[in-house]
Amino acid sequence: MTPQVTPGAAFGSNAEGYLRFSYASSVERIREGLRRLGDFLAAR
Repeated sequence: MTPQVTPGAAFGSNAEGYLRFSYASSVERIREGLRRLGDFLAAR
């Protein structure tokens, strides 16, 4: 699975400190990505 995340700063100074997620994928891939993100955050 290739991450579909871009730093917010790429979209202007108002987006500094944010991430931009692409939803141009299947629902299954989006769910898996959110699960992985949740696992990552829960481990911190």
